Amino acid sequence: ELKNVYGGNLFVDLKYQVPTLKEVQDVAFKAMSKLSPDTKMQPFINQSQTSSDKVDCLISADGIQMVCDTYLASFISYPSASGLGLYEKLQANSESEKLQPVVFKVLVSDWMEYIRECRVHDFIFNSFTGASLVESRGRLRRYKLALGTKTGDVFKQVEGNKEDYNISEYSVGFTTLENIFMEMMADADSNKEAARV
Repeated sequence: ELKNVYGGNLFVDLKYQVPTLKEVQDVAFKAMSKLSPDTKMQPFINQSQTSSDKVDCLISADGIQMVCDTYLASFISYPSASGLGLYEKLQANSESEKLQPVVFKVLVSDWMEYIRECRVHDFIFNSFTGASLVESRGRLRRYKLALGTKTGDVFKQVEGNKEDYNISEYSVGFTTLENIFMEMMADADSNKEAARV
């Protein structure tokens, strides 16, 4: 009976690859070689060092937006990726209340990884109408697909595009008891919130 209510949907788990050290170094080197003493950038990038390993970037909403959207986007970008989105992700993953400055190359790596995450997310939503993100953990993303989605279509679409979207691992399966339990808990929480209102 539970499966009749909550079951029947396909789930696809995807894990994207992190940029390689060489990929990060290439972008960081190109960016640093073009870095000019623009007064708009000075509050957010410490240019006292010339090595891309030691140039510090201020991690703040304004800093991330300026460095990523205005500067790094000229070397690598994606329409739905924004500096503010990366800032919110870094803030959510931070163990401390205040984010600390990071070296330039680390920020480049974070930006490149964030772009890959956005591309995978858009790929699923554009490929499967009615898809929804149900779990996000590290580089793993779990999506619930609409009823009626065929397993063969999912495999064909993901397999045919995994290299273009840097997908390192994926799996496709039907609703499990764990999925049902999680949905029941989510429904219960929603009902509690509605009752409070």
